[in-house]
Amino acid sequence: MAHQAVKPYSFLMYFLAIIAFFFLGIVYASITEAGKGQMLAGGAIVFGYGVIGAFIGLCLSIFTAIKAKRHSIIKINGLLTLIIVASFAYFYVNYQKRQREKLENEQQKIERPKTHKTTNKAQTKPMAMLINSDTDNQTTHEMGLGMFTPNFYENKVLYFYGNLTHGKSVQEHMPTDSITFKQREYGGFDIATAPPWLVPEHLKLDYDLLYFKVKSISHDFIEVIVNT
Repeated sequence: MAHQAVKPYSFLMYFLAIIAFFFLGIVYASITEAGKGQMLAGGAIVFGYGVIGAFIGLCLSIFTAIKAKRHSIIKINGLLTLIIVASFAYFYVNYQKRQREKLENEQQKIERPKTHKTTNKAQTKPMAMLINSDTDNQTTHEMGLGMFTPNFYENKVLYFYGNLTHGKSVQEHMPTDSITFKQREYGGFDIATAPPWLVPEHLKLDYDLLYFKVKSISHDFIEVIVNT
């Protein structure tokens, strides 16, 4: 039945198999979280699973076209079409779920009150990110003195302090909470532990971004906003 390999319904099966198995490869990568924690390489890894799936689908469809009968190939085309539709539905539902979660997180950040904490100045790396002076912004937003980011490479723990006693050193104060960092297998850092109220000004550790807005600076401490 090798002549069936060049029939129009066989070419349709090749096309549908490539698309269906490409989606199946991506779905498999998504379920197994193959690209999780891989930063920018995550998308390429997931796409690679799809390409491998498409190649497998093409090989299977060619073998099927040679061995199967016409009515069997037509049934397979219908099955592949259902797989493609189901895959589209799967990705659409996941997209809608992520959008809802993103909206809920943004609403929670808006509803949470601002919280102020003081952190040990010796364990932070100040970063000047001063905002341009603007009358409207000054009346509606708290400007702050700038931003700072912890030095992940030298300090794996960032301590927070509550009420301070002026004139006492860092060693004479007890931390009230802390953030601990862990290094990922392929570089970069993640937060290992953190207080539940932590909502800093900028947090995107995929790019090593963790910025706090500075309220005031003293000899040993920096007062920061830990919940925006």
